[in-house]
Amino acid sequence: MGLEADECTFSSIMETCSKTENQKLGRKMHGSIVKSGFASHGYVCNSLLKCYVGFGMLDDSFEFFNGVERLDLVSWGAMISALVRKGYSSEAIELLNRLKDAGGQADEFIFGGIFNCCAASALIDAYAKCGETENARRVFDQTYRFRNVILFNTMVMAYAHHGLVGEAVETFEKMKLAVLQPSQASFVSVISASCHLGLM
Repeated sequence: MGLEADECTFSSIMETCSKTENQKLGRKMHGSIVKSGFASHGYVCNSLLKCYVGFGMLDDSFEFFNGVERLDLVSWGAMISALVRKGYSSEAIELLNRLKDAGGQADEFIFGGIFNCCAASALIDAYAKCGETENARRVFDQTYRFRNVILFNTMVMAYAHHGLVGEAVETFEKMKLAVLQPSQASFVSVISASCHLGLM
């Protein structure tokens, strides 16, 4: 007796693909999801969106997002949240504007994701510029629930600015362990820290 995959099965598999960065399996599962007729189901749709953003495949993410017939607020939130988490803040804000233009109303979850990131990043940067790296670190440590590439970059740059190479590299490594894709700014920050002490 064969077992058929359901909404929960597909969502779980896509979450696993995202966490393990398995693009090949992710694309294969996307095909299976479309064939099975689950692509428009809420949880599955949101899992697909998060997966493609997680892979850094923005074009594919937006192509799928734009192709969904009826987007609910959860789907908008999932897409915006995934963009913020991966450090695509300008794309997240652009999507927020699209939501408003479409007559939708962002909820506290959507606003919270964007503003928490921006506020924390600004606070870390301000402390670092005042030479208070310990306070910058305390703010960073409190962002574990919504930590993304932008926050990691800000913390790495804070350490780099003060020549704390070990701490900068350690934070950079933690970014990779958090399954976040370092951006160009991430590498520039680490190189800056190394140059500060004449290591390069």
